[in-house]
This record gives sequence, C-alpha cells and structure tokens, in this order.
Amino acid sequence: MFTLTLANILGKMEEGKATKDEGNIFRIMVPILKLFVGKEAVAVCSEGVECFGGQGYIETTGIPGILRDVQVNNIS
Repeated sequence: MFTLTLANILGKMEEGKATKDEGNIFRIMVPILKLFVGKEAVAVCSEGVECFGGQGYIETTGIPGILRDVQVNNIS
C-alpha cells in the first residue's frame, strides 16, 4: 500500500495534478520507503540463501554476492 500510494502521487506529479502537500509527502516518504524496502530485501535474500542450503554459501553460484549487494542498499 505504501509503494502504491507513492506511485499514485508520482503519477499525479508527472501530470502536473499533484497538490503542494502531495509533493511534500512524496519528497519525505521516498527515502523512508527506500529504507523499508532495503531492510525487507536483506531479510528476503537471507531466506533465499538459506533455501539453497550449502549451494547458497558457495561463492561460485553468485548467491552470496546478491546478499552482499542488498546489504549495501541500506548504507547508500
């Protein structure tokens, strides 16, 4: 719901129909949404590594690299 609400406001902004309050809400909420999605992505990728079992920890599969990349999202 959070993402869809911001997508709705973005659509209004692109059409020039957004109010000033909606624009302010959008500017404030986008970084918060990025943080939320970044935190959830770490949890989901961690579960994915566990689902692959031993293969999830072997570097040649590339799966551990995905987890490391996702962990960086919260920093930037």
